[in-house]
Amino acid sequence: MIKVTFHLPYLAHGGEKIYLCFSNANETGFLPTVYDNQGNWEISLSLNSFSTSISWYYRIVYPTGEEEREGGPARFLSLSSKKEGGNFRVYDFWRAPGDLASVFSTLPFQETFFYRDGREPEPIDPVDKTALVITSFAPTVGPEEEIYLTGDTEALGNWDP
Repeated sequence: MIKVTFHLPYLAHGGEKIYLCFSNANETGFLPTVYDNQGNWEISLSLNSFSTSISWYYRIVYPTGEEEREGGPARFLSLSSKKEGGNFRVYDFWRAPGDLASVFSTLPFQETFFYRDGREPEPIDPVDKTALVITSFAPTVGPEEEIYLTGDTEALGNWDP
């Protein structure tokens, strides 16, 4: 069994609810997230398969019943765990519909300016090694370009400004 916990910081207004919307080969659904009174929404899923891929996005349901899907394409994560009990944490952010970053993720941009070859990333296995996977939405960065993340912890290279 693989456990995946999703975290989404979003300051809701009275009565708004956030749903995790997912779709994969076996399931399709909308699951309510839980608000922690600190500005974060969270939900945990237990997946029966040791190796799976998940595709998801978030949706707000307003007190009036109206719904709004976040901007941009669905997120994707490929998971693999050789042992039972693999745990994953996903820290997301809300992508507002119509913002500049969401516009860059539309099909006209993705199929022309920012075309990628479509290869899926390798599955992440937390049992093999301790790993931190940071995914950055950077549609204007090409495959031959790199993004660097530095910091003053060992995992980020002990950078000392």
